[in-house]
Amino acid sequence: MKVVVFLLLVLPFTADAQIKAILNEDVQYKFSTEPDTYAAGKYLKGDTVTVIGFDFLYAIIKHSNTQKTYIPERVLISSTELTDYKNALYAVQKKTVEVRDAKRFELYKKQWGSSIAYAVLNGNIALGMNDMMVKESIGKPNSINQTITEYSHSEQWVYNDRYLYFENHKLTAIQNIDKLKE
Repeated sequence: MKVVVFLLLVLPFTADAQIKAILNEDVQYKFSTEPDTYAAGKYLKGDTVTVIGFDFLYAIIKHSNTQKTYIPERVLISSTELTDYKNALYAVQKKTVEVRDAKRFELYKKQWGSSIAYAVLNGNIALGMNDMMVKESIGKPNSINQTITEYSHSEQWVYNDRYLYFENHKLTAIQNIDKLKE
């Protein structure tokens, strides 16, 4: 059974909206959310940043009048205003998600929150996901190479088009495999 979930809340909210937030730790920022993008600079714990949106697990920060940066959402100090802002952004986007199993969606939402539930059910992955989220999102890998030491457990998951690297069950790197040109 296929169920389509629509978020069609209409709120008094514009695409130009922004909110101030404080960082709970030092964090390096990037100009892209692509896994192979290098850090461009650093914000410090206690800095106030202007949040202009969210992109999956990243907060989009207004860096200058023409540039935006990306930082992990987890480094923002949580507040009611920030939560309301994020919820309003998702409502404005009118996300449409096809969910094969409504019970599975509700379970993921309860375990991981709405944004990760949507991502997993749409086959998306991101750094910071745990191995269970990744497996639910894109399926089992072709093979798994493991390195186990006294202090850590590392894995390389091999897929046809990429390698995924995990440290203690957390996705820490994604390597895309270039297809050979024939």
